Amino acid sequence: MKFIKWLIPFALIVLVSCQDQQNTGYSIAVESIKLHNGLRSYIKEFDERGREVVRDTAVAMNNSLEFKGEVEYPKIVFLSIDGTVGQLMLFLENTDMSIELDTLNIAKSKISGSQLNEELATFNQEIVELRMSLQPYVVAFRQARRDGDQVKADSLQTIMEDISLKSLYFPLEYAKSNPSSYVSMYVVDSQIGSNAQLNYEDYSAAYEALDSSLKSTVVGKRIQKKLDIERQKFEREKITSIGATAPEFKGPTPEGGELALSEVYSKGKYTIIDFWAAWCGPCRRENPNVVRIYEKYHDKGLEIIGVSLDGNRNQKDPKDAWIKAIEADRLNWNHVSNLQYFGPIARQYNVNAIPAMFIVDNTGKIVAKNLRGRALENKIEELLGS
Repeated sequence: MKFIKWLIPFALIVLVSCQDQQNTGYSIAVESIKLHNGLRSYIKEFDERGREVVRDTAVAMNNSLEFKGEVEYPKIVFLSIDGTVGQLMLFLENTDMSIELDTLNIAKSKISGSQLNEELATFNQEIVELRMSLQPYVVAFRQARRDGDQVKADSLQTIMEDISLKSLYFPLEYAKSNPSSYVSMYVVDSQIGSNAQLNYEDYSAAYEALDSSLKSTVVGKRIQKKLDIERQKFEREKITSIGATAPEFKGPTPEGGELALSEVYSKGKYTIIDFWAAWCGPCRRENPNVVRIYEKYHDKGLEIIGVSLDGNRNQKDPKDAWIKAIEADRLNWNHVSNLQYFGPIARQYNVNAIPAMFIVDNTGKIVAKNLRGRALENKIEELLGS
């Protein structure tokens, strides 16, 4: 069974309301009998580079302290107090608010006078309830597995996956449904790059739904820059996604000739494109497994073309190292290399780390990628039979 990870950053998921137009600034009164005279407190935020910056400070007197100031638009900040573990995340807006401090767990402190923070608490509670709704099904699923009731287990697994998917997409769906909400902007910002199951199209759809007033803020502009990076990454990965046609390439062989990918995959039923290098420890450790698979399935239509990324600056003779590794590891299949480290072929396939593998059929269509060990053997067995 595959569980979908809970990757929603709860602390950054908040709701928003209209600001009180009668206020020109914010006032925060913090009270606790444990706020001893002289204790210093800080309101911190993060700048565009992700660095923590102290925005305001206050010193406790008579079991209380107070912050005053003004913000251009509502923003997420963090309250910390000397001698108190942790910090309290809150929405800073131009209104009067008070905080009943919980010195044992500052995150549980009660904020009043701010509709934004009241809605933040309510929304976070909805997230917790959604998360907790999964637990009874997890318990029942495990019991069904122990009882050998596969029908019930399958039914429960479907329910769990539905809840997990709802949780995964909840923040972005909220943003699309609340385009004028400041929280939507912060939700989109916090979600970008948070989960491999979400991609540029998911983030972009939520961002495009935001009002132009939100997009023009510092955070809105930061999101656009992050989306530009995600778009470039998404477009590169789409080129070698499963179902796409593998980009054609041609490279020098160890013997000094040239060999094209299409010359290899047209000879067999399925071909592994194996990105590796003589200097790559994980690649060399995986090679015996690939050799075993090749010897077992070559007669059934399996071909392999190894693309070596030798040529890093630490190699005195990259070609010699490449050829010796082929011989030592008994890699008796097709090989090419430009001996340019992560050179043009690696860039074509968006390969940033090795070992990396792609499996293509005899038309060049990618049918699988990035499999190793038993997973690779299982896929080849599925394609070519045991």
